[in-house]
Amino acid sequence: MSKESLEEQANPADNIADQIVDEVLQETLRDAAREYRQKAKAPAYALFKGHTQLTDTCPSEKELMKTVSSEGRIAELKASDKNGSQVLPEGYRIEQVKQIYDPQPD
Repeated sequence: MSKESLEEQANPADNIADQIVDEVLQETLRDAAREYRQKAKAPAYALFKGHTQLTDTCPSEKELMKTVSSEGRIAELKASDKNGSQVLPEGYRIEQVKQIYDPQPD
């Protein structure tokens, strides 16, 4: 979902919550609206090869590398550099994304 879509989802959730009498359901809708807004504001990082986004977004580069490593997304991922960090092969990069898109197949 794009950040704009997340924001657009938050407003109806709040509006519906205003119209509901059931307090549990009302709180659930307000929580959803809050979560949509938090996701819209949070930084998001994704793995790219060329212009193609290969992964879903993660809230940090470290979390993204952990996901990429555990899922075996890159067969030629080097174990680590002298600092203990993993090194991406040539052609791959991690980038902070402003718009959240679904990853595309290779």
